[in-house]
Amino acid sequence: MPELPEVETVRKGLLDFLPLKINKVERTPELASILKTEEFSLKGLTISSLERKGKVLIFHLGNGKTVVSRFGMAGSWEVSEEKNKKKHNHLQLHCTSSQGAVFLSYVDARRFGKMHIGYQEVTKRELAKVGVDVTTEEFNEKVLRDIFKKYPDRQIKPLLLEQEKLAGIGNYLACEILAHCKVRPTRRCKTITKEETKKMVWATKKVVSESIEKNGLTFTKTTGYRDVLGNAGEFFDGLVVFRQKLCKMCGDGPVKKIVLATRGTFYCPQCQK
Repeated sequence: MPELPEVETVRKGLLDFLPLKINKVERTPELASILKTEEFSLKGLTISSLERKGKVLIFHLGNGKTVVSRFGMAGSWEVSEEKNKKKHNHLQLHCTSSQGAVFLSYVDARRFGKMHIGYQEVTKRELAKVGVDVTTEEFNEKVLRDIFKKYPDRQIKPLLLEQEKLAGIGNYLACEILAHCKVRPTRRCKTITKEETKKMVWATKKVVSESIEKNGLTFTKTTGYRDVLGNAGEFFDGLVVFRQKLCKMCGDGPVKKIVLATRGTFYCPQCQK
């Protein structure tokens, strides 16, 4: 967390405030552990457009200048009319937006996020580290089959989480995708059939798009992911196995939880083979 739908919701939320002219920059000492590249100051620049690849958000500032932001486990961008006084607000930008004066803040309690302030070469370098975005036309059966052929003995669920192969899928999405295409998460890639591969592409696009429509996923009312205005994601009711007791695909199969590659993994033994 956050996964592709949450990052996309943040991107769409920020669009309402563009252009954003940065008048002043405030930062905490802890930002140093997040900010990996800093080739210029943000003061006086204007955020003119936003792009996303997988879980990576890119702020375009003109003249080839960008901010590349990876959210990590708990990072996000927030917009407020008053100064953001949250404890873990590590970067606060005083801005003039299309809606007036606002504060744009990067908040990250766990500080696993990464940020790069640099020119186009930095952007290209960082985006080259992630694979095909699963919301694009480039993501198809051939892409999946090629990955499966290259890593035949890997278990399917941990493989889906590797961003350098497929960009955007995180833990809850992987569990849900495999449930919808009825593939058990422990299966080896070499056992995935062509028909299952086709279903996996369909399931990926289905689950991701439905989560985006619900503004992503927030697990609790008091903590976890929020959009730029502090609203919780509403996809929890759309989950069929993740953190569920009974599978919503078959209606009566008990959901089993196991650990794969250190991640809690949920599936229905009755549906998924």
